[in-house]
Amino acid sequence: VKDAVTRFNTLSHSHLAEALLAPLVSPWKGLLFFSPICLVGLVAALTNVRRQPVVALWMFSVLIALLVGQALAYDDQWWTPTWGSRVLLPAVPLLILAALPVLERLVQWGRTGWIVIGAVFGAGALIQLPAVLFNSAQFTAMSYQQFPNAFPQALIWNVAQTPIIRQWQAAAVQEPDLMLWRTAGTRPLLVLLVCALTSSG
Repeated sequence: VKDAVTRFNTLSHSHLAEALLAPLVSPWKGLLFFSPICLVGLVAALTNVRRQPVVALWMFSVLIALLVGQALAYDDQWWTPTWGSRVLLPAVPLLILAALPVLERLVQWGRTGWIVIGAVFGAGALIQLPAVLFNSAQFTAMSYQQFPNAFPQALIWNVAQTPIIRQWQAAAVQEPDLMLWRTAGTRPLLVLLVCALTSSG
């Protein structure tokens, strides 16, 4: 606790607004930018507060607490080289819970509703695939080399530099960096066994 208080007192908090907003809406790291279903959940919570007040209260309380705690503790160091912003992971289940009434209404629309649901989850899968197929730390390293004097400010609000686009573009020259992929070359029997056990479960 003493170390945390000392760090808090020594930080300038000059990037407080950025640290509060970027983990949520930045094209570089923002949760709502990377997860369509979480965006649906936030909109649903805002428009259905009276219908599900407990869910909305918990969701906004957790989200605000995480954002404020992260911003006060790290200021301009709020980001990590990994994909997205892990600090907001505890809020994801609550955002999805808030999205359920919207999904329920879409199901009632029949075929059209299912198409919309498929589009939302399909978009989410396409957004997350580069993080699974390729090493996101390499993107951070390449971005630093590209903007050595303006990193990470050149990326935070630049839609054209979002990892979602850049890593799909890099797919043409990068090889997949899956652990399963690497293991298959040296221990194919182990990979076969893992796949068999996974499919049987």
